[in-house]
Amino acid sequence: MKRAAIYRRISTAHQEDNTSLESQLRECKRYAAERQMVIIADFADIESGEDLFRPGFQQLEALVKQKSVDVVIVSPQDRLSRNLIDTLTIIQTFTRLGVEIHDTTVEGPVSDDLRSVIMAVLAAEEKKTIRQRMLRGMNEKARQGKIIGQGDKAPYGYRFEGKQREKVLLIHEDEAQTVQRIYQWYVHEHLSIRAITGRLTAQRIPTPRDNGRVIAISASAHTRSYGQWNPSSVSNILTGTVYKGIIYHNRYLYERQSRAANRKPTWQIVGERPEEEWIPISVPAIVSEALWAQTQARLKTGKQLAARNTKREYLLRCRIRCACGYAMCGHANRTHRYYRCGGSSRYAAKPCTESEVRVDRLDQLVWDWLSEQVTPEKLIAGLYHERTQRTQAREVLQGQRDLVERQLAEAASHLARINEGFVGGLFSLEEAAQQKGRVLLAARSLEGDITELDAKLADTGPSDDEAEALLAYIIDLYTEMAQVKSYAERRWFIDTLDVRAQIEVDDEGNRWVRFSGRLALEGRKSIDAIVSRGHLPPGPPRGAFHPRDPRI
Repeated sequence: MKRAAIYRRISTAHQEDNTSLESQLRECKRYAAERQMVIIADFADIESGEDLFRPGFQQLEALVKQKSVDVVIVSPQDRLSRNLIDTLTIIQTFTRLGVEIHDTTVEGPVSDDLRSVIMAVLAAEEKKTIRQRMLRGMNEKARQGKIIGQGDKAPYGYRFEGKQREKVLLIHEDEAQTVQRIYQWYVHEHLSIRAITGRLTAQRIPTPRDNGRVIAISASAHTRSYGQWNPSSVSNILTGTVYKGIIYHNRYLYERQSRAANRKPTWQIVGERPEEEWIPISVPAIVSEALWAQTQARLKTGKQLAARNTKREYLLRCRIRCACGYAMCGHANRTHRYYRCGGSSRYAAKPCTESEVRVDRLDQLVWDWLSEQVTPEKLIAGLYHERTQRTQAREVLQGQRDLVERQLAEAASHLARINEGFVGGLFSLEEAAQQKGRVLLAARSLEGDITELDAKLADTGPSDDEAEALLAYIIDLYTEMAQVKSYAERRWFIDTLDVRAQIEVDDEGNRWVRFSGRLALEGRKSIDAIVSRGHLPPGPPRGAFHPRDPRI
């Protein structure tokens, strides 16, 4: 008897009953029983079928690679994926490992033939149609004044009331008074955001994170105490349009961002739509529009002043992070300048006890490292490494393109057979048109995939001419660096090469700094610089130092 694993998937927990996890399980069990298969595993996901980063599917994939199963049963095929290339890759990979895929809606194992292509394309088109219909519906509800896409937790100063699709935003009086005080302190008393943060914390006023939490002072050094505010929370309140009575739907552009291997891609905000596409939704206002406008004017002025009020020189300003993960910023006493971790602030959610780093020593260290990196020899090594990686990636992409091209050729052959069948009287005009429509839909989708793959294959990195231009440019930089003297000139190199620094601490308590940078020429591909590690002399014990102690 064949060993079978069941895979089930729905996109949301509210999916209709005819495609629920229970109904899929029932169909798969029936299919296995009729063919005398033994079910040894059952995997289920409540995830979109747009990618393969799903816990249940990854467990199934691991079982297949161990060759511990003979058959995978799905109901129907699009439960595996709604992406054409992913579907074909899954079928090809499982088949190569000797595992059959069975769809309960058809007879026999699934193969990477035209039928599977058509099924995958129809699934993808259905997903696209569902998304377009959903977006149209959301936009229409927003135009009707309904709250859309604002998450489950209301902004500070408000509460949601009502069911998910009919919820409204109501003012929370106690928090609204805090919001009004924040605006008054900022505009009329001219307090800074940090000063407001300190005043709110001193008064132990509940923070946005304290909603629904037990009122208690946390003893943990890594958990923000009750009523302990963060400057970012104050800044968000001062900039939020909701407080003047407007929230916007359809404001931001999102892009699916790939992440490291075996990690699910995420949707990230990559910009804003044109303002005329924003859909305003009226909500109860907490501050007047005039006060809100005054606040934005002062915030804008503050940014402009901050940009030109740097009193001291910090080569790695906005470019260095502590071992704990916080950004480090510059500060000074009477004798020295230091890079201090943001976690040293009393407002930090995760207080950091790492020692400060002497600016003069670290800045010299990064400049010495940069002088070693910006050489023709390093660029040539970087080019070779880049091309090696791109060659490996091209082999994978070319394999996918060959697979799609075979399917496209099969679709063309199938269209020819349909035409011959119609001419020979095997199909009626209606039957021929129906079959031809499905195949043409699949062919168009395949052609789109080939275009997309060709664009990726064309991105081969720097050409020989570009490599020569890069080499000439690096020689110029190398020559100029030898003549650099001023802070402004050094800072220009740091910004041009996008240098970053990361403090690290090893198991023995020694501190290291990891530098990295990129050589990005306008209109050309980027080449990653070789990342290196520089050792920092050990400072005093962590958490046991005096601000004026000389150290790194």
